[in-house]
Amino acid sequence: MSLFDQVSVSTLPAYTKGLVSRTLFTATALLRTLRSNKSIYKPWQGGSFMLNPFENQPLPAGPYSPGTDTFTLEERQTFDGMIFQPKAYNAQVVINAAITDLYNTRGPSQIVDVLKEKYGNGSNSLDSQVAADLYIHGQGSSSTVASNRIKAVNGFAEALNDGFTPAWNGDVFTLYGSQTRNNASNGTVLNSVPFWGGNPDGTSAPISLQILNQLYWNCKQGKGEGKLIGGHPDMGFASDFLCGRIAGLVYPMQRADVDVEHVGVGMKGIKVNGAIIFPDSYSPGTQNARYIQDQSVLSRITTGTITNPVSVDSNTTLSNFPSRSGGVTTLTVGEVFTWWRTDTWRFSYPKTGIYAFKNSGLQMAIDGDMKADVIRAAMVFCTLVPSSNQQAFGFSG
Repeated sequence: MSLFDQVSVSTLPAYTKGLVSRTLFTATALLRTLRSNKSIYKPWQGGSFMLNPFENQPLPAGPYSPGTDTFTLEERQTFDGMIFQPKAYNAQVVINAAITDLYNTRGPSQIVDVLKEKYGNGSNSLDSQVAADLYIHGQGSSSTVASNRIKAVNGFAEALNDGFTPAWNGDVFTLYGSQTRNNASNGTVLNSVPFWGGNPDGTSAPISLQILNQLYWNCKQGKGEGKLIGGHPDMGFASDFLCGRIAGLVYPMQRADVDVEHVGVGMKGIKVNGAIIFPDSYSPGTQNARYIQDQSVLSRITTGTITNPVSVDSNTTLSNFPSRSGGVTTLTVGEVFTWWRTDTWRFSYPKTGIYAFKNSGLQMAIDGDMKADVIRAAMVFCTLVPSSNQQAFGFSG
């Protein structure tokens, strides 16, 4: 019996040389923004943590009677500091030396450079992990935080919280930057109140332009002397599915700004109130599996139901959340939407070196044929003014 048939022996297969289809990952608008915007990205210049000073209370002020009223000479501390430690990520590249040096050498027999593909996959894998974690949190477990994610970057869920209302993942974050929210010295200055966009019974509901506008104006405005006081949200992030529904709201209005390209980000979005809403497949939702096949990432950003905690009743006027004491115990998260203001965020990682989303170089095992390398990154992600941004969920589309 012949080992090969006549066609196999006499004919070369047709193939696409040098190309491996990228099917596991997708572009992320948020991570592109963090890297491309110079007001956000600040090269890490050393130190054990990043310290961000913030005002937490005013000086004594008000009317008085000249010559009769007295005032204290006791100095009041008017500012404090948030601290954020760099969080490290890696992707591990391992390959058999026989593949690179014997079988898949650069020559006419090579269809795809296996080593190049490994590094490409590793870079995308690392980016994908970071892109998902930007929407979650980096705190340890506590009475109000279910999972220990102390190694992860400090994401949206903890940054845009008020210490009473659950984030989209069900956690309530009483701390931010190691500072306690709602205490005597800090008050509410570190708060951003999550907003419920669903129905009063805890089920999800369609998004509307009215809600989008309300969320936009909920973000801290003003025209004070301090640079960080003034301004409006200039970007929004939502899942591809939710962006499609938002575009459907805008199209009937015959708007010409539903396909606006942002030069710095290199992606198109929907312009609302002067801000551009970008589709980001890593924004938590129900339909992300259409675009992300990496199950380790997908499981963290796929939404379901969360418990409506007792603490939510402390702030339902601002949050629009159903009352727990009113009997609503479960919330359907649906799609998550985020308004954000660029100049209030910082994303810092080394400009050079092995922690700058770079690899170290393949190292050969002394007693074997395996080669290994690590692509590393270390970063801080935080906001200076949480109240200038807002996150909402409970949208069915």
